Amino acid sequence: MSRVDRPATTPGSASAERETHPGPVGPLQQEPEIATTTPTKERGVSAETLGRSLAVVRILLGLTFLLNGLAKLFGIHRVEIGPYLGNLINRADARFILDVEVNRNARHQVPLIGRITNDLVLPNWNLSPGA
Repeated sequence: MSRVDRPATTPGSASAERETHPGPVGPLQQEPEIATTTPTKERGVSAETLGRSLAVVRILLGLTFLLNGLAKLFGIHRVEIGPYLGNLINRADARFILDVEVNRNARHQVPLIGRITNDLVLPNWNLSPGA
């Protein structure tokens, strides 16, 4: 039965006609398929766990900076807490590290770093309170 030969339908009977006479459907008239698969559980870390983990990292980094700052201020170098033995970077250690990295380590490629360090920073090391 062609479209011209069909009887006129009302909007209410159009859906009933589709159910009884599906007929050929063109590519633009196809109805989207409904997904029948069940959702899979995503692998990964929840936002709450990630937030707590990052908070722990921030706290530990903050403690490291705080303790190294106190070590520079009070000249503390060695920390012993029970079986734990640790070293903090004090002013003398920081100056030594800077000197070694600039003058004895040839891997740095930053222009003028040697001149700035040797002519400005290291001679005036005692003038800077945080170094």
